Amino acid sequence: MTTPPGPRGGTYRGREACQGYFQEWLTAFEALSVEPEELFERGDQVAVVLKLQARPKASSAEIEIRNGHLWAFRDGKAVSMRMFPEPEKALETAGLRK
Repeated sequence: MTTPPGPRGGTYRGREACQGYFQEWLTAFEALSVEPEELFERGDQVAVVLKLQARPKASSAEIEIRNGHLWAFRDGKAVSMRMFPEPEKALETAGLRK
């Protein structure tokens, strides 16, 4: 899994490392909802446009973010996932947009 640059940005390999990343990330939020808005399939790749709505802990602020994920599959199993701050970049990388 590859995440955008930032304090925890980088590449995570293996189930335990990826799960640890998400578990730590989730601790910052009181409420969180992630919904796929669009899915695009091309060969062994699936690009996903996501809408994330969240409320950080100790805050009444509501956050809404749209981002993109690009998944690669082999033999029916996910083998990689890349996150993109802009959904369009996930689509471009998959060859779905120019």
